[in-house]
Amino acid sequence: MNSCLRRPLESPGHLLRAGRQLLPAAGRALRAGRHLLRAGRQLLPAAGRVLTAASLLLGAVVLAGCEDNEPAIARGDRLWADSAFGHALAEYRLAVAQRDDDHARARLAHTHARLGQYPEMSSLYREILPRNPELVDQAVYDYLHVAQRASRRRDAFTAAMAIGDAMALRPELRPREFFLTVARFHRQRGDTEQAMAHYSRAITTLPPDSAPRILFEMGVLHEEAGRCDTAVEYFTAFRNLGQRDQWRLRNLLGEARWHMGNCSFRLARDARGEGQARQALVHLDTVVSLGEPEHLLDQAWLDRGEILYGLGRFDDALEAYRMVLERSPARTGALVERAQQRIDEIRFGPRPDIDIEQPPDTPPDTPPDP
Repeated sequence: MNSCLRRPLESPGHLLRAGRQLLPAAGRALRAGRHLLRAGRQLLPAAGRVLTAASLLLGAVVLAGCEDNEPAIARGDRLWADSAFGHALAEYRLAVAQRDDDHARARLAHTHARLGQYPEMSSLYREILPRNPELVDQAVYDYLHVAQRASRRRDAFTAAMAIGDAMALRPELRPREFFLTVARFHRQRGDTEQAMAHYSRAITTLPPDSAPRILFEMGVLHEEAGRCDTAVEYFTAFRNLGQRDQWRLRNLLGEARWHMGNCSFRLARDARGEGQARQALVHLDTVVSLGEPEHLLDQAWLDRGEILYGLGRFDDALEAYRMVLERSPARTGALVERAQQRIDEIRFGPRPDIDIEQPPDTPPDTPPDP
């Protein structure tokens, strides 16, 4: 039989006395544990400060190692590859300050182009291209990129300037999608010659359906420059082409009538002042046939009557004067009075106290006897 089974069981009283003897030792152990816990808590902040200092020291060492081993231009290239263009720009600026060479400036200009910053890019290329002609293609590419960005945000000024710089570097360049934008920009600035040059490029490179609108704008450009004779030719060409697509161009067709009539009226005045009455009559016929500009029609009919009167074509003159009266049902105003006076002279002969005005290039004529 097992000896453990033969051992007699301890009595409960004996066990209770043994537990009481162990209690003081357990209390002392608990108090010692509490002291150790408080000491550990006091050591924690100091340990944290040591760890933080060590981390900072390690970071400084690593950063110093990076700065020593990776130049600013290399960091810029790495950031460029990650599409972090703003950060790359800062590194390239640092590289220019440190190295002062054109390779760093070329990267800086290229980054400005990527960000659409035309003035900064253009300034850098103007500085470095004379010394580095091999960078011309990069500059042209950047100018075109900036022009595209500017065109998308409707910045005609930047687009025109960038295209102008690109074409100055590569005269054979034909960025046809920008010709109209640049032409309109120069027109707004009043630079007629530059505008006309780009309009001419546009009309020869853009699709045929763009031609009518370009012809119209070229006509307006010449009119604004005071070249009404040339403007009328462009408006006539526009109207001939525009008849094929009247619905799409209906608004411009109406505007072209007005501009053409206005120019013809001015040409008639100029021709009459130079003594070319018959040429003036041709221009006035254009005005009255177009019926535009409306506010000048009364004067156009009167001037037409005066020229015909001077040429001795009294029946035609009488018709012109009567149109002045018909257009003014109230029969009032200086033009009406002048037309009525001429009608009376044709019908009854001139009064002695009236000086009949004749066109300068025709001999004086007298109306037929009534």
